[in-house]
This record gives sequence, structure tokens and C-alpha cells, in this order.
Amino acid sequence: MHELMKSIDLVIKVLEKGFVTQQEIQQVTQLSQATVSRCLKKLRGSLLILPNCSPAKYALPGIVLETNLPFDLAEVDEHGKESYLGFVHYLFGGKFFVNLNRSASKLYLGESKNGVYDGLPYFLDDLRPQGFLGNQIAKQLSNISSDYPKKLNDWNSKHILQYLVEYGDDLPGNIKFGDGVVKAIRQPVQPIGTDTYDFMCRQIESGSVPQSSAAGEQQKFTAFNKEVNAHVLVKYTSNQNDAVTRRWKDILVTEYHALKTLADFEIPAAEVRLIDQDNRYYLETKRFDRLGNYGRSSMLSLQVIDLEFIGLGENWKSIAQEMSKKKILGETDHFYVSFLWEFSKWIGNSDTHLGNISFGIKGGLFSLLPIYDMCTMSIAPSINSLKPINVLLPNLSCLSKGFDSTLIKAVATFWQRVEKDSRISNEFSDYLKTQKISSKIENYKKFID
Repeated sequence: MHELMKSIDLVIKVLEKGFVTQQEIQQVTQLSQATVSRCLKKLRGSLLILPNCSPAKYALPGIVLETNLPFDLAEVDEHGKESYLGFVHYLFGGKFFVNLNRSASKLYLGESKNGVYDGLPYFLDDLRPQGFLGNQIAKQLSNISSDYPKKLNDWNSKHILQYLVEYGDDLPGNIKFGDGVVKAIRQPVQPIGTDTYDFMCRQIESGSVPQSSAAGEQQKFTAFNKEVNAHVLVKYTSNQNDAVTRRWKDILVTEYHALKTLADFEIPAAEVRLIDQDNRYYLETKRFDRLGNYGRSSMLSLQVIDLEFIGLGENWKSIAQEMSKKKILGETDHFYVSFLWEFSKWIGNSDTHLGNISFGIKGGLFSLLPIYDMCTMSIAPSINSLKPINVLLPNLSCLSKGFDSTLIKAVATFWQRVEKDSRISNEFSDYLKTQKISSKIENYKKFID
């Protein structure tokens, strides 16, 4: 019996390094096949077995957050119905193993297609607190618990995991994570009107933060607006009348017209309202990861998709092309992403990082979600200065064949609408008139036509 226990200890040390076959265990431990079989039989209550693998591969779960039990993984559909996707196991060495139900999309298994990840699975990594509200959440959590660092940059996978477990009931997208996330009792929606938006802004400014996090550094909050009967994400400006605030108001005007124009040209774009009240501008966007009171839709940023499946690090268009080659993105969505990439250049959008475009999961494909954060960010104030407005347009030769005519028509429509909008500042209005941007685009359109 003593010899068997020594053998089991040897086998455990191998299993703690990750999934291995019985033969690999024999090679490392120099134990006989019969002895390894007996050891595995003794450990079978704890063993993890890699699905659809021949010969079978085994591993042991590690301990994280003071447990070696798996974490529940669930999703919410468009009707608010909740169902399990499977389980997420922590492995030794910071690795994770996703064990899915048969009905779940295989995209959750990652590039390896076996559910084994060297770190936090990509679809969970996207759910961490991020951006403006994320930083506020980190500060708030650090004040009530020493488990959380005050700065988001100091968070590691364990902090993110703990946050997902403790606050996994209302994350972006449709994922629910952690023990017992599928519940019969829902938290009631608390509708508000636009007349309370200033109060929400002042709450955030005083350090009282809404529960939901949203990426990006622009000031924002989430709510359920009773007037539009929908969950919304609201960007807002300061209520001051200084040059920096006026510039941010100009940017929200460009975002409003960019999204409206794209929708008019049948490119997927978020539904928006631009509200001028309380000496602030509010850009209210209908959330596409929330449907009705309780329905949800999956949502993953291109950033985590690229990190897991492609690895280019930049350029929506190039990544979409590689996703199409891998057959994880349909041709229509490939076209839309390419169009949006080109459109961004022509409206002076200098903020086309991979977190500013998102996808849902439909079966074995990623599906483009309505675009958001599409604006003339090249005129944004820098941290220490407010530079004069300058929008550099690409050369006509930069147009890509296939959608050049439609693209220029969309861009011309955008600039014409911005120029005619009385809500832009005198500075921006004078610049557009002096530079005659819409006239230049019109000339391009005539040349193409």
C-alpha cells in the first residue's frame, strides 16, 4: 500500500503539468502500465479527461480562489432563457480547461479546439472591467475589499476570475459565470428617463458607479431607458462651456452622424440618439447585447478574437480576411468589416483599435455586431493640450475596388450632415467651411461616377 501511495504521488506530479496520456505518464515516472492504471483508477474521482481524444488524456484540476471545483458557464438567449454551456476548470500553472456541452458552439474551445487555454479563456478575458467605468469599479472594489488592486493595470487573471465569480450575473454580452449563475429569480429592471441623466453623471463624478462596466475611456454609463424601452449605453460630456468640452461635443455629433449614415447605407450600426440637455451632450446607444427586459446576445471584441485565433494585433480589415480564410467569419460580414475600416479613414477616425468592433457567436461563426465608437477621433483633445482641428483625408488612390462608389457616397453623406448640424462648435464649423471637405468628397464622387 505504501508503494502504491508513492506511485500515486509521482503520477499526480505529472498530471499537475497538464493533459497527458497514460503512456506519457509511464515514460516520465518509469512506472509500469499496470501500476499507472491502478493509480489512475484511484484518482478517477478527481481526474479531468480531454473529450474526443484518442488515446485518452488526463489532468488534475488546480486550486484557485480556495477551491478546485469547476466554475459554471452559462448563457442567456434573446428571450432571457438561461442554459448551461458547460464548465471551466482551473489547471495548475495558470491554465484553464473548458468542458462544453455538446450543443455549445465549438468557438468556445478556442484555436486549439480542445478547450485548453494557457491563461484565462478569451471569451472571459473580454468581460473584465475596462475603460472609464472599469477604472471606477476597480477603485470602488479596492475600497471595500483588499482582494482587488486599486488600479486595473495591476489586476491579474486571479483578480479577474474573482470579479467574474462575484459579479458574473450582469456582464457584457450573454455569458454568466460562476457557481449557481442560472437562477429562477431575476433582478427587476429599473427604468429611468433622460431627465435623470445629469444625476447619473454626477453620481459617477462623485464616485458612485453603476454596476455594469463598459470599455473605452469616454465618460459613460449604462441604464434602461423607459422612453425607448431598451437598455442603453450613454456617453456624455462635461456641463462646462470650455474649449475641451466643446471639442468632445463635436466628436459626439460626428459619432451620431457616422452611425446614422452607416445604417442608411445598410451597414450594421448601433441605434443612437443625440440629446442636448443639462448643458451636456448625451449620445445614447441602444445596447445590442441586451434585448427587451431580460434577453441577451453574445458579444466579443475583435481584440480577444484576434489574440486567440489570428494574432495580427491591428487592422480590422486584415484580421477579418484571416478570419474568413479560417472559415470563422462569413463573407457578408467580411465585406462589412472591410467597409467599416475604409469608412473610418475617410471620416478621420483615428481610434480603430480592436476593442472598438465586436462580434457575436452564431454556431461555428463569429457574426459582426452593429458598429459603435465610429467618430472623428482625430480631433480629440490630447491629455495636455488642445490642438487645432485637422482632418487628413486619404488620397483617392487609396480606395479599394469593390465598394469605392458606395463608400464615397456614404462618406459624402456623413460630411454633409456634420456641416449642416447646428450643434457643432463654431471652431469645427469654420474649419469644415474653410477646408471644403464635403466639396472635396463630392468631387471624388463625380470622378468615380
